[in-house]
Amino acid sequence: AAAARMSELIMGGTLVRRTVVVSSPGQTTTRVTLYLKPPVRSSNAANKNATAAANAEPCSSNEDYWPYSKTTHAIFMQVEKDDTLIPTVSLLSVWPTLIPSVTVPWNVSKFTCRGAHLMRSGMLQWPSINHNNNNLVSIGVRGNPQPFA
Repeated sequence: AAAARMSELIMGGTLVRRTVVVSSPGQTTTRVTLYLKPPVRSSNAANKNATAAANAEPCSSNEDYWPYSKTTHAIFMQVEKDDTLIPTVSLLSVWPTLIPSVTVPWNVSKFTCRGAHLMRSGMLQWPSINHNNNNLVSIGVRGNPQPFA
């Protein structure tokens, strides 16, 4: 039920699709499609979030609201010739359990953010099912539920 509610919040309303051409010197060009979610203006979800913040009360769960009320955020991207929708960190910050996650020590996170490849020896915890090199995972730091990659 929580997954259906979150899906309704994310996919409800308008999604804008933009295609961007990415290229670098000496490389072939790649088309990437971004799916953007405009801000939630005056909805019950935004009002609930504002009321909770005003009363200094945390919201009961991430399934209750879409927190981005001022700017448009990319929530998925899709690389040409691939049907896989890749969630962005903006979406994972609201719905961290959307895809399996890998946990790393805090001192590994800075190297990962700078583009280093993550090796199993740098992981503290990894998904227990579907050990497949081609699966998407989010990366987070132990003790912080929000993924950073």
